[in-house]
Amino acid sequence: MSPGESTVVNTQIVTSAIPAKLDLATLIDLSGSYGDDLVNIKNLDDGMFDSVHEEVPDLRVSLGTFVDYNDKDYPGSPWGSFYYGDYAFKLDQDFTTDKAVWTGAISALSTKYGGDEPESQYAGLKGLAESASWRSDATKVIAITTDASFHVPSDTGGTYPGPSRDATVAALNAKNIKVIAIKAPDSGAQMDDIALVTGGSVVTTGSSSAEIANAILQGLGNLPVTVTPSVVGCSSSLSVIFTPGSQTVVGGNDALFTGTIAVLSGAPQGTTADCGVIFKDENGNEIGDQSITVTIPDTTAPVITLNGDTPINIEYASAYDELGAIAIDNVDENVEVIVTGDVNNSVLGSYLVKYNATDAAGNEAVEVTRTVNVVDTTAPVITLNGEGIIDIEYGGTYDEPGAIAVDNVDENVEVIVTGDVNTSVLGFYTLYYNATDAAGNVATEVKRKVNVVDTTAPVLTCTPGVNPSGKTVPNKNAGFRLLEVYDNVDGVNVPLFINGFGPFANGDNVKITIAGSESKMEKMGGGKANAIVANLTLNGDAVLTATDSSGNTSSIVCFSK
Repeated sequence: MSPGESTVVNTQIVTSAIPAKLDLATLIDLSGSYGDDLVNIKNLDDGMFDSVHEEVPDLRVSLGTFVDYNDKDYPGSPWGSFYYGDYAFKLDQDFTTDKAVWTGAISALSTKYGGDEPESQYAGLKGLAESASWRSDATKVIAITTDASFHVPSDTGGTYPGPSRDATVAALNAKNIKVIAIKAPDSGAQMDDIALVTGGSVVTTGSSSAEIANAILQGLGNLPVTVTPSVVGCSSSLSVIFTPGSQTVVGGNDALFTGTIAVLSGAPQGTTADCGVIFKDENGNEIGDQSITVTIPDTTAPVITLNGDTPINIEYASAYDELGAIAIDNVDENVEVIVTGDVNNSVLGSYLVKYNATDAAGNEAVEVTRTVNVVDTTAPVITLNGEGIIDIEYGGTYDEPGAIAVDNVDENVEVIVTGDVNTSVLGFYTLYYNATDAAGNVATEVKRKVNVVDTTAPVLTCTPGVNPSGKTVPNKNAGFRLLEVYDNVDGVNVPLFINGFGPFANGDNVKITIAGSESKMEKMGGGKANAIVANLTLNGDAVLTATDSSGNTSSIVCFSK
């Protein structure tokens, strides 16, 4: 049965027709009217013991007698005679297993008188209940034989000293003593009553009481037995409840019980639960047992838990390392997890990996899946064709060498070039190279510096000039020179120097004299055509020098001796 389920089991307990453990007390009427019966009892005592003992191996017997209260203790009373040895109750023999002791006590009995017709049966029953050494776990029976009615306290004008019927019943029931009323022909309804209220039985003998042994056995066989189930050593996984809680049947009949066996919710699955039941009689003696074993199946599937996350992203062409999963089961310690599904790391896309598990009882776990995305998160790498810094001459033509983008997935990735180069303007220009692959990964921008530079020196000319006076200079160490310059960037706006003297401008006329004296320059007034702007006296050749704005320098010998 699974947790929460229950079943009903019918149990039949067979009771013994005669108690297996018996304390049997005989209570005998010794009044004068019972004399013939006493003779028969004496004659039967041997056989009576054997007959009962044969049926009840664990037998103890005792003997009590009664007549009635005597006139010595109660002067003037009509109930009994002290002279004849009357008494209300006497324990002649306490319980014994020795037949000879018991039969000897019976053989020693003799009838008394008894006075009036009712006798002290209630005093005898109560006295025997309270004075004999009854076993707590034995079936306790008093077999009473009498041919007279019972005295009650209301007799003789309410002066009778004996116990009441209710007090007697209370004393008997307190010890769970059943009364077998062996009725002789003159016995009345009080015998039936005392047997009924103590759960005993009534048997009738003939007037000779010769059948007394059979009567006792018959009475023992008619005793009620109360059977009570008791659950012992029951697993905490089970609940066992019997209906009825106890049942009383006549000895020899079956007691029938309906047991409801339930497996409690939360009981561990895949286990076996045991429970014992002991059926006891009213004296606590075990008269039957039952063993209950319930197999609690494992109906709970394992639960799969992934190691790691889902989804998982792995880079294109990277190895996929399966993280696996674990399966937790309520019974099995180790449950294998079966992994199915492939991941192709050379093809972008999503892949489904499946995880399944089945425990030893065949319970299948709910399938768990992991999504593995093969992704491209690697940007292309741009490499310039050519140098990252390029110098180009002013006025030249810039030919873009381009760049290439290499991607881990895409074979061809376009490189976008932005930026301009104006070769007619000196300076630094930046070109930007960018690329994006099909997955949207943007390459790190690459830059190229293009420097438009001027590396061309100015062009100088120094031609003989005209004397402003129109005369020639006869001295070969002196002469007039027209100074001219042209630069590809600065044009004619480049300062000129002769042996460090200047600056002179394009188109200036100067007079140069080479002498051995110290070099010097005398500035001249201008304003006229071909006017001389300076008169230079030099100690050596006249060298014309010009440096443009880019630092390019040209020199020529303008005049020599």
